[in-house]
Amino acid sequence: DEARDGFEKLLMDARQLTFPETSFDHVTFFYSLMFMSKETQKQAIAEAIRVLKTGGYLHIWDADISKAYPEPFVIDLDIQINGDILHTTYGIISDLRDQTADSFHQQCTENGLELQKQSISNQQFYLVYKKVCIKDY
Repeated sequence: DEARDGFEKLLMDARQLTFPETSFDHVTFFYSLMFMSKETQKQAIAEAIRVLKTGGYLHIWDADISKAYPEPFVIDLDIQINGDILHTTYGIISDLRDQTADSFHQQCTENGLELQKQSISNQQFYLVYKKVCIKDY
């Protein structure tokens, strides 16, 4: 909830970012798509692609979720940042789950992105897509 000195924190709806088209070299979803409905996921990814520059990269870190109801889905993470390890846990309870890396792949490729890297292990995935074509928004 806090931005370090020299940085500004911005809070926006992922479905309607206020940035101009092609604003960023990199756009990231870090364990956030799991908290969105399928429709919101589609809108958020489309909006991320809109603000991504041609030649830029979309990074998606998230989890394979086959079931999150009635028992919650919980995933523990150890994240290495600048030599330090941060331990955190993400979880959801939802009957609207069935999320895999493949569930995002079709939308990304249909919208001008090419898969550059894919890593899947222990119910987690990391995908990197490159924006290779210009789309009218």
